[in-house]
Amino acid sequence: MTAKNPIIEKIKKCLRMAMDQEGQPEGETAAKLAAKMMAAHQVKMEDIELDSEIAPDPIEEQKFDSPQSIWRRQLANVVAKHCQCTSAYTSYRGGMKIHLYGHRSDIEIAKYLYAICERQIETAARKYVSSLPDYEFMSRRFKTPKRQRGNEFRRSAVTGLANKLADIREEVKVENPTGTALVLCRGDKVQAWVDANRNLSAGRGSSYGHNSAGYAAGQNLNISAGLESK
Repeated sequence: MTAKNPIIEKIKKCLRMAMDQEGQPEGETAAKLAAKMMAAHQVKMEDIELDSEIAPDPIEEQKFDSPQSIWRRQLANVVAKHCQCTSAYTSYRGGMKIHLYGHRSDIEIAKYLYAICERQIETAARKYVSSLPDYEFMSRRFKTPKRQRGNEFRRSAVTGLANKLADIREEVKVENPTGTALVLCRGDKVQAWVDANRNLSAGRGSSYGHNSAGYAAGQNLNISAGLESK
């Protein structure tokens, strides 16, 4: 019987733990645990790649559809970076396709984080916009339209999340410097693969108004929330 891929099994255990502990203090460490799993299995990566009886963890491309929006593209980039992956997108009429490049196990974590964060940001943004008093927007000459305020909230939330994940990576770096170095090496391998197999152009940045409520929402995202929770 072919042995199960230990990398995939560890990641599944990490994600199940996150969902089982949703709402508990331990659940908030889901992304930290995921980063530790990446560092841990990288230590054994050479042995795994040389063992023909264990399924490999190949570098590949996975893609999924999403509504067209700048903040979702930025969110994909933030979670991809956290998981040692690279992201890109292609637009089509009515939406866009997000492309993730990386080791298969890392992509699965990135897709998980993207899904739970995208859902929470959109829910929080809708709640925020609905709470704004209508009289503030009666004169567009002097006031910012609600739609723009909502988009500023979403993009600020992504910035808040990016800083939150960066702090988690720094914590892991302090706790496990050797493992962190191996994870970075893993990311370099992915970038080399992308450079050799894909011709990706750099995305254009665009300015937006900072929204303190959105930033706070991004900092407070429950990154261990179960995908099926409401």
